Amino acid sequence: MGESLADKNKSGGKKQSVVEFLLESADRIASEAPASELEKLPTDGGQNLDHYLYGAPKR
Repeated sequence: MGESLADKNKSGGKKQSVVEFLLESADRIASEAPASELEKLPTDGGQNLDHYLYGAPKR
């Protein structure tokens, strides 16, 4: 698996903010997922997050 943010900073690599690290990690994970699985993700996840996490009614 890839280096952690702490490992990069210890090894003298380019320092990243936590946000940059998380965005790059999410991008890497998404690029490794099959397209058929990505198509199953909800397109309204931000708006209906409580529905997907807790079963609240959709907005």
